[in-house]
Amino acid sequence: MKALFGRWYVPDYDVQTHAMIAADTLDAISEFPKWAIQEVRRDWIANKDRRPDAADLVRACRELVAEDAVTLHNLRRFIDPEEQRLAKPRQAERERREAERQASYTRDREERIAATAARERRFAEARAWRAENPITGDQRPPARPTEREPASQEQRRQAQVVADALATFRLPDENDPRVQARLREMGVPTAGAGGSVVPTPPAGEAAAPSVASAAQPVIDEVLAKNRALQSKGSSSR
Repeated sequence: MKALFGRWYVPDYDVQTHAMIAADTLDAISEFPKWAIQEVRRDWIANKDRRPDAADLVRACRELVAEDAVTLHNLRRFIDPEEQRLAKPRQAERERREAERQASYTRDREERIAATAARERRFAEARAWRAENPITGDQRPPARPTEREPASQEQRRQAQVVADALATFRLPDENDPRVQARLREMGVPTAGAGGSVVPTPPAGEAAAPSVASAAQPVIDEVLAKNRALQSKGSSSR
């Protein structure tokens, strides 16, 4: 170490101060093996251009023995009872996670196998049905029977409401007061109080609309109410 420090400027301290500095430096690097200290000294002389201090030497020694220090730490864990005690819960946790991962993988694999088998079964049924019902020429294949879900009580009630409304539905008659009022608004000849009829307009004037066309708005209104009733029954299913 004297050869290492003597290559650069040495402050003009007294002998006691130099001895204390040297003792502190040796104490700082004493935890490292001799071969590491020698290697650091040779590397510093060959590649550095300044005087090292204790921190520089410790840092260089740690980098040099880092891999061996990890190996030594791992070897000590095998023989240290306290390390063994602390390692057991960690090992148990790793084993638990691995078991969960394996169980999840097995479950997912079984689900995929079951889904594949079900798909292949449906394909086989479709091929068998196609073989039993071949298509010849322009013949359309018969529709496969489909099972319909049974209607619920609420669905049957709504269907009955719509059926009752349709059963009682009737178009308004020509003599309906609403139709007669609409005809009068449009200038269509209607039967008067004494049974008289409004005369036909003279030639050259536009002919009055027919009774059917005059009653069309009333009919449209009734049909709109019927469609609304059907739509309400369908949405309640």
